[in-house]
Amino acid sequence: MEDQIFQLKKLLEDAENILVTSHISPDPDAVCSSLLIYLAIKTNYPDKKIKLVLEEKPSNDLSFLQGYEQIEFVDVAETLRQDNPDLVIVADAGKLNRCSRNPAELHEAKLVIIDHHEPDDKDDADVYVNNGTPAATQEVYNLLFEKLGWTKPEGYQDIALLGILADTFRFRYRNPLHRETFRIVSDLLDAGASIEVLESKLNRYTKPQLEILGHLAANAVVTDQGFSYSWLYDEYVKDWLGKGNSVMDLKNGCEIFVNQFVRNLNNNLWGFIVYPDLAAGEGSYSVSFRSASGVRNVQNIAKLLGGGGHVPAAGAKFQAANMQEAINKVLKAIENTPDS
Repeated sequence: MEDQIFQLKKLLEDAENILVTSHISPDPDAVCSSLLIYLAIKTNYPDKKIKLVLEEKPSNDLSFLQGYEQIEFVDVAETLRQDNPDLVIVADAGKLNRCSRNPAELHEAKLVIIDHHEPDDKDDADVYVNNGTPAATQEVYNLLFEKLGWTKPEGYQDIALLGILADTFRFRYRNPLHRETFRIVSDLLDAGASIEVLESKLNRYTKPQLEILGHLAANAVVTDQGFSYSWLYDEYVKDWLGKGNSVMDLKNGCEIFVNQFVRNLNNNLWGFIVYPDLAAGEGSYSVSFRSASGVRNVQNIAKLLGGGGHVPAAGAKFQAANMQEAINKVLKAIENTPDS
């Protein structure tokens, strides 16, 4: 770790033009971890030229976070070509190409990766930090403020706490590093952050989101194999979006169902949902898996479909001719994945 800290400090001191980014379809942990890095560098290296670029907006409204308005939601690959940064810092992802839907190339830039996913598929980076924390935001907090001893930027406590809350799902998942997590959370609460306030701001629901939730509930299948699932038909999504509803509301409604319900139907403790990903083009589908701790490693299933994530929470994007074929592909992946 000491060697990583030395290398990171040297890379930051040598770089004049820095790009910070995170993965496509960013969740709150992706936004919070990258935003915390960006604001910390601006605070501790005010003379550096730095950008925070995310290719897509999160499904949640996180505009209440300090510095959120400084995020540029543009093509990451194109930004790399135009800006040609000296240093690229990727948070909450092990590969640069997870940050863009187009091929992203470093050119002459150095690469720093700060991640917390399984490190079996990652880029070769000049500095790679991954201690298996439950959230990338916790990894960033520990590295920048506890190891490097940096000055904390304004609003850091809300950003850090929200990232940790979101990726632990309010501490629901098993966490071997729980003592470190709760120590950091205690410090953030002492600094003025509030779990109640942050969750109230994060969990605001619209009527269109509840419509999606209701449709998923109506389609839910409870199997006798220990899992449940649901889906949104292509025609339903096209018609629903055609009425002026937003893709963000679609994704948020799906997240409500997969986080709150799919692993809690009858006695089944894991499951998935599938829905058309029209933003990625015709024939594109997204699948999200959730499992209670120790019940099923859904990350392995997602990998068979070209995705990834965590043992209890994972997802993938893939191609299919229609929804029935998409569901069949997921069921086939489940069948071909060891029950562990």
